[in-house]
Amino acid sequence: MSKPLADRRVWLTRPAGQNTAWADALTAAGAVVKSEPLLEIVPPQDAGAALGALVRAESADWTIACSTNAVQRALALRPGFAPSGRLAAVGSATGAALERATGREVVCPARFDADAVLDMPELQSVAGQFVSMLAGEGGRTRLANELAARGAQVEKIAAYRRIGCNLSKPKLAGLVEWANTIIVTSGDALAHFCHLLLAAGMTRDCLSQLWVPSERSISRADNRIVDTQDCHVLPAMQPDSIVDALAKIEPTH
Repeated sequence: MSKPLADRRVWLTRPAGQNTAWADALTAAGAVVKSEPLLEIVPPQDAGAALGALVRAESADWTIACSTNAVQRALALRPGFAPSGRLAAVGSATGAALERATGREVVCPARFDADAVLDMPELQSVAGQFVSMLAGEGGRTRLANELAARGAQVEKIAAYRRIGCNLSKPKLAGLVEWANTIIVTSGDALAHFCHLLLAAGMTRDCLSQLWVPSERSISRADNRIVDTQDCHVLPAMQPDSIVDALAKIEPTH
C-alpha cells in the first residue's frame, strides 16, 4: 500500500475533538500526527441573545452556516433548531453538518470561503430578504456586509466564541521543532499562533511547512514570524483532499 506521507510529521491544530478524521487519513497515508489545539471553542458571551436570534432565524428567507462549530453550537443552544427558509453553508463539511441537523437540502459551493458563497447565483438577488448567519463571535464580516450591501436584512448569530489556548514555551518549542508540517485552519488560529511564537521569542527560521485554510486567512499572519509567501492554502477541508495536497509538496525539513 502506498504511503505518500511517510516522511511527514504533522501538527494538527484544530480545537479538541475535531482532528480525528484528519489524523486517521494522514496516519493511513504514512504520516506521524500530533494533535494540539491552538483555540478552544466555548459558549457565546450572551447565550440569551444567541438563542433569541436562533428563534428568529427559523423564519428567515436564508440561513447560512459558516462553520461546523456554528451548526453544533446552534443545536446546543436550541435543540430541534428548524429553519424554514433556504439553507446554505461555507464549505462542504459545514453543509453536511447543517443537512444532518435539519434533514433538508443545503446549497454549498465547492470552495470553503466567503467569496465562494457570495458568488452563488442563488444569493445574487437578496434585496428585501432576511438572511440569518450561524457563526462565531467576530469573523465573517465580509459575507455579512456584502449581503447587506445587496439589500438583505442580515443577522449574524454568535453561536460560540474562540479563545486561545495557552501553550507553554517548552511545549510550543517542542511541537515546532518536531513537526515538518503544521496545519492551521482559521485566521483566528493563525493570529494566535503568531502571538504564541513571538511571545516565546521564536523566529521565522524555526517554522516548517505551514498550511492555512484560505488566501484571506493569510492576512491574519504576523510577518515578523511568518513568511506569508511560504504559506500553502488547503484546497478543501476533507481528509482525502488534505492528504493529496500534502503529498504534492515535500516538507522543508
